[in-house]
Amino acid sequence: MVSPGYIADHGWKYTYHYNLCPGYLRFALAMAGCPAPAMKHVCDLAYGQGVSLVLHAACNQTITWSGTDFNPHHVAFASRLAGQSASNLTLYDLPLGAFSSAACVDAIDVFTNIGTWTWISPSDQQAVITLLRDRLSATGLFCLAHTTLPGQDGLVGLSRIFASLGQGPELITPPAPELIPEALRTALAFLDTNPSFLGIHSNLRVLTQTLATQDPSHLAHEYFNYQFRPGYFLDLAVALSAAGVGWAAPWSASRDIDCLHLTARQDAFLQGIERLERREQLRDLMLNTGMRTDIFAKSAHAVKSARLSLLTEMAFVLVVPVASVPSVVSGGLGELALAKDLYVPLLAKLAAHKPVTISALHACLQERYSMDEVADAVAILVDANCLHVVKSDADDISLSTPKAHALNLRILQMSRDGDTVRHLGSPLTGGGIELSRSQRLFLLAHAEGARDVDSYARAAEPALAAKQSGATPPDGTLLRRDAKDFMDRFLPIYRSLALIPDLER
Repeated sequence: MVSPGYIADHGWKYTYHYNLCPGYLRFALAMAGCPAPAMKHVCDLAYGQGVSLVLHAACNQTITWSGTDFNPHHVAFASRLAGQSASNLTLYDLPLGAFSSAACVDAIDVFTNIGTWTWISPSDQQAVITLLRDRLSATGLFCLAHTTLPGQDGLVGLSRIFASLGQGPELITPPAPELIPEALRTALAFLDTNPSFLGIHSNLRVLTQTLATQDPSHLAHEYFNYQFRPGYFLDLAVALSAAGVGWAAPWSASRDIDCLHLTARQDAFLQGIERLERREQLRDLMLNTGMRTDIFAKSAHAVKSARLSLLTEMAFVLVVPVASVPSVVSGGLGELALAKDLYVPLLAKLAAHKPVTISALHACLQERYSMDEVADAVAILVDANCLHVVKSDADDISLSTPKAHALNLRILQMSRDGDTVRHLGSPLTGGGIELSRSQRLFLLAHAEGARDVDSYARAAEPALAAKQSGATPPDGTLLRRDAKDFMDRFLPIYRSLALIPDLER
């Protein structure tokens, strides 16, 4: 146990986060009217298994990358995954306190942290604040994804129930994953006593029942961590002000599309609140927000009227088949259907899976919609993981291509043995593209010379059959159907994104 109260004996999931991609960050800032700073050095604090960090380092070679994580399982896996594909990446195995004082950490342009802020100790939080104060560049950013109140109030109570019932040797020690199922059964028995707490948070019984079906190693991190302390946004803003940073923008391209999240009356009320941090706190209370993604900055300030000048020549590429684009989007006000007369022409323009600028998308609509409305539509598609931002630097794309290919081939080969890393990197966008295991096996077969449906199916069958562990082998007809779908719909996309060398038929 390296960090008090936080379990380090078992690894986190092999997750990938597109919002850590430099292209996404530039777009999110532009949507808020903030110019992006020079990103010469990006550092990820608590990088987990390192999938996002390693992939982005390989696909963005003009940036220096670094990160730290105190879990030895995470550091070992990230190092193996990186191999020789990310010479611009340095992985540290230091706790946040030690990393904060490490002389090897120079000025950083962007610090990122996803998911761990409310799970680490107050001393580790203070170490991050010290790091931001001392090592963040004059125009630097701190990008933070974190749980928050009031939306997580019930979960805080549930975590305290779990802590009271945990089997760790000390009060602040989480139980080993093998002891978690019994703790969940006891928690359900406690909830069956109908405590008053359950009357306020009536969903907790169903949530606990659902948790009982999930991986105990994941639950040990997420729900049995004694340090879990989400707070209110305004308290966070005050704490981070000690590092000389203030709130600049949401770390989300579509969060400020108010028609998705706020009523007209709510929006009008919030516009009357001058101080940004106070406005954000009141917005959380209006929406009962439980998760925030924020960009704090030393000097950046959003100017909403400047966003079009920042967005006009940004280019985007469609990374899914047109038929896979959802017809509705979810927001704070529930589900909203996408306007067909807006999205159908946009998707037709993007259907070739080639880069298209916002100005070109606006032109295809023949002035039926404003540029602002087109930008909002693009942001919705980006946050639905249908569009990715295309890099504007041709030299960076060229430098990144061989490194991305090397990493992708390693991930494809790993797919023969399991389904851990599910994303490949695109040197065109600098970001990760999710593929199912069968698609990765088909793409590996293509890289090794397969060029027809039967060849793809034959190459993938042994690995998929091994997954069955002696059960019925995969259905050959279904496998060939999937291979044909891969060849017809997905291979052209992967070719446009340059996921592997030689994607010709």
